[in-house]
Amino acid sequence: MDFPRPVADEQAYPERAQAWVKLLTAHHPNLCFVDVTRNSKDALATIHSINQTDQGIGVVALLPSNDPELILKCFKTRGYGVPHPTP
Repeated sequence: MDFPRPVADEQAYPERAQAWVKLLTAHHPNLCFVDVTRNSKDALATIHSINQTDQGIGVVALLPSNDPELILKCFKTRGYGVPHPTP
């Protein structure tokens, strides 16, 4: 059985905005994971950008902890927050 593979694993947000739009329009993914642990401001902007490009894409925000304020921000930008396990 073949499992779906990631289309891209981007490590930077704002400077790669055009690349995101190209990837999303070319591959039409059903789901995107956005790591909010490193830079929440840029990650939230990325979530917003994904939803502006295609509102049908599900967005899962990987969070650094159970932070209610950050979870609400993710929901407001249409991302669904999931606490990220720390090593």
